[in-house]
Amino acid sequence: MSFRLKTVLGIALIEAVLLAVLVFSSLSELRHMGEEQLRQRAQTTATLFATTAADAVLGSDLASLESFVNEVLKNPGLVYARVRDRQQTLAQQGNAAAMQRAFTADLRFADVDDGVFDTSAPIEIGGEVYGSVEIGLEIEHLQRELSRAKRTFSGIAFSEMLLTAVFSLVLGSLLTSQLRSLTAGTRAVGEGRFGFQIPTRGRDEIAQSVQAFNRMSSSLAGLMAENERQRNDLEANSNQLTTLLDNLHSAILMTDMRGVVVHVNQRFRALFKVPEQFGELVGRDYADLLRQIATAYADPRQIGMALQAIVDAGKPVHDRVFELVDGRLIETDYLPLLADGVQYAHLWDHRDVTERVVAQQQVHERRRQLDTVFDLSPDGFVYFDADGAVAFVNKAFTQMTGMTSEQAAGTPRHRFFPVMRVHCEITDIDDSEGFRLIRTSLPRPRVLSCRERKLQDAEGNGTAHVMYFRDVTTERELDAVKNEFLTTAANELRSPLGRILVAAGAMLGRADDDKERREALQLIHGEAAHLADMLDDLLSLAQIETQAGRAFDIRQQPLLPLLGDALAPYLQGERHKHLEVHLPETLPSVPVDAVKFKQLIANLLDNAF
Repeated sequence: MSFRLKTVLGIALIEAVLLAVLVFSSLSELRHMGEEQLRQRAQTTATLFATTAADAVLGSDLASLESFVNEVLKNPGLVYARVRDRQQTLAQQGNAAAMQRAFTADLRFADVDDGVFDTSAPIEIGGEVYGSVEIGLEIEHLQRELSRAKRTFSGIAFSEMLLTAVFSLVLGSLLTSQLRSLTAGTRAVGEGRFGFQIPTRGRDEIAQSVQAFNRMSSSLAGLMAENERQRNDLEANSNQLTTLLDNLHSAILMTDMRGVVVHVNQRFRALFKVPEQFGELVGRDYADLLRQIATAYADPRQIGMALQAIVDAGKPVHDRVFELVDGRLIETDYLPLLADGVQYAHLWDHRDVTERVVAQQQVHERRRQLDTVFDLSPDGFVYFDADGAVAFVNKAFTQMTGMTSEQAAGTPRHRFFPVMRVHCEITDIDDSEGFRLIRTSLPRPRVLSCRERKLQDAEGNGTAHVMYFRDVTTERELDAVKNEFLTTAANELRSPLGRILVAAGAMLGRADDDKERREALQLIHGEAAHLADMLDDLLSLAQIETQAGRAFDIRQQPLLPLLGDALAPYLQGERHKHLEVHLPETLPSVPVDAVKFKQLIANLLDNAF
């Protein structure tokens, strides 16, 4: 039903109700007025008739009563007239049928059932009733008037209803013209033509509704364009995600809460060797798929219960390893997917970790072999990981230092020697280039040499550090005995050698004439001096070994001036004839002990000449 028809019917219904009320009230009022006039007329006529007939009734003058009755019936509308005393009817005239009916006074118009309004009046004299008069008035003319009035009012009401319908139709058409446009616009938007605009006419509420519709349509067009863009982006992201999942080495499977497979990548079918005859996996029941892939496991009966137990627990599971019938090892992860705290899917990640497990076993075996080697080695090893913390110490280190693995584990590299100082009671640390000498008191006095090496990967990046400890206590003791022997022997030889030099020098002073004797004495003196230099070098070597390099004063300095100073004595006198010096214009700076360097050059040149 159209809005216009509803408008017409609504107005017509309202008009009909109002007209019905108006006609009914008008007819009721007209009926009431006619009834009131009829009752007043009947009562007046009966009263006058009773007054006229009073004397005749008292005198029982029947002739007069008959005359009075005839006169009364001459009034228009009277059907009958009757005079009664206390016992009987004295006179009556009129319609025979009406007179034969038993008299019953009518009080209201509605009480009339025979077309005659019956009424009476008492004949009363001096307050005493001697009889009564009864008359009947016909009401047919009144009923005709009421019927005519009803027809007139009905015609007027019908005409007004017709005019109302016409005017309502015209008004409804005018009012609903923009509504039809609004309907067309709504239909256009419903068909997907977002942004459809309706021409606006006027400033009434409907025009405002049309303007609101136009704004809504424009907004919907923008929203749908944005939605289309987001849908395209989502589809692109979904395609990228699908491509990514298909290119993963992991077998991915996702099922919803009903147990239906909603996503599976290509790796899944390849990993479990699902035949093509099994059909499309997406949309299949997970129970059917599980029965198919269970045949690939080493224990098909247990795998179903194990996976179902994981699902029933409803908690994430990582790195659960299962064996396949062909010997491969499958690592399985399970993740319940949640949205607003409610689970909506199950996600499975299966990976072939056979090579990794085999490699781990090989690494473990290699580690065990290295541990065996380290445990058998008499030297101590301390391994620092990439974070610079102690990750491993071997048995020899704990034995030579008294530190346990637990005490050393996790110690940062920069704190390692302070910790050793506490546990081993280090009395002295000699830092030399490339190594350290450490003297400890616990568990017994020892001298330990320590070398440190930085481990690097293929790109040259530091990955770890290793400290190598060696017990050099016995070596140091032997070196001390050797150096003591050398020092003692050198000192013992220097005394007689000095006397030989003095004697040879004195004899040279007195042997001017004897040439052969002089040459022999010069030879003795020269060889004795050379032997003295050798003893000095031997004592210097013993001193160097005893002081473990602390006798050197090594500094970074240019090499060219040092060579010039060392060669200067040999570029004068007779030596200059046998020495040719060719030095570059520039030489680098080097870490060197200047005094020891000059002694080295002098020894080389002395031995050469």
